[in-house]
Amino acid sequence: MPRFKLTQNENKEKEGILQVKKIMNLLLTAGMVVTLSGCGKPIPVDQAIPGAYRNLAEAKSYAFQAKMKLRVDEDSVNLPEEGFNDMETALSYGSPLFMLLGKEATIEIQGAYDREENRAEAELKLQLDGGDDSSTTIKSVIVATEDNAWIKIPENFAVMMGEPEVGGKYYELGTGYKIPLTPANLSQLGTEGLKIITEDLEGIALKNVKGQRGNLKVDTLSRLEITEDNLEDVLRIAVKNILPKLVELLGTSEWRSKLDLTEEDISSMRSSFEQITNEEISTEANNLKEGMELRKAFVDLGTNKSSRLKYIGAKFDLDVLGDGDTFTLKADINAVLDRYNKKQQLKYGIPTEDEVFRDGEYDEYTEEDLE
Repeated sequence: MPRFKLTQNENKEKEGILQVKKIMNLLLTAGMVVTLSGCGKPIPVDQAIPGAYRNLAEAKSYAFQAKMKLRVDEDSVNLPEEGFNDMETALSYGSPLFMLLGKEATIEIQGAYDREENRAEAELKLQLDGGDDSSTTIKSVIVATEDNAWIKIPENFAVMMGEPEVGGKYYELGTGYKIPLTPANLSQLGTEGLKIITEDLEGIALKNVKGQRGNLKVDTLSRLEITEDNLEDVLRIAVKNILPKLVELLGTSEWRSKLDLTEEDISSMRSSFEQITNEEISTEANNLKEGMELRKAFVDLGTNKSSRLKYIGAKFDLDVLGDGDTFTLKADINAVLDRYNKKQQLKYGIPTEDEVFRDGEYDEYTEEDLE
């Protein structure tokens, strides 16, 4: 994979990166709202999405496969002149994935979840095209349980990052992300939360659409779409309607007890957004519009008559505008879920102690060792 070395312009670079972060956070939030969920006659969107999430959360097992295509234009934001020698440096620039991809990338994911086995497994394949007759293929595996997760470090990626000794080992992501809820409680909370979100966004950015995805038959296709016309409305609804209602839900004695939250925690959540004015929301929306050209940004959810999530799709096409630079991102994502409540083929298992790499284990390894 070619190493990118472009002239550094610190102020312009920071401005471009901040715009990338804001827009990607917005798109990721939109994706999470719909991805958490999605018949004959289509089910109303405020029922289809919470119902699909509930069925997914309560499923005993399912299989999934996804394919994502990304393209980054040649005129990208400036990278540091010295390049990226390690992942920590890359992460500090806010958008390492797109900066390291070159010009085109295809990501394929295939895996399954089985509650009886208490884990999910997924195989990942990343094909990178540098645009100059160079390409790189990176393969990895992710294993996740209810309270931990591991990702296998590809050998060629480890060499690229300057730490070949960790290639082939698993990196433990840790237990910090665990939510103290049973599957039933998680299903209940997610369903109630999505009911709030879909009711407020329906008709503004969320609606049922007609269509079929290839040979995949879906009965209800729900779409969340962000446009330059509805961007300010979506931000205002999120801050003024959705967030207060979600905090009110979490602040009930039932959920405070289940989530081990205090009244101070709820008060802190509330104070993080209740002082935001409509003028500030308008200013932020205008800043986003000035910093980008948004041609397309939507996430689709397809469900069957039983309100089971069968399809997730998304398309993004936008320019992030800087001082003389343009960062163009195009993405096409398609995912299918099937084999609900059937026995799944899990083949990797939970990594053993010897298979796991931990931070600090190879701190003594330096770049001089490569020379």
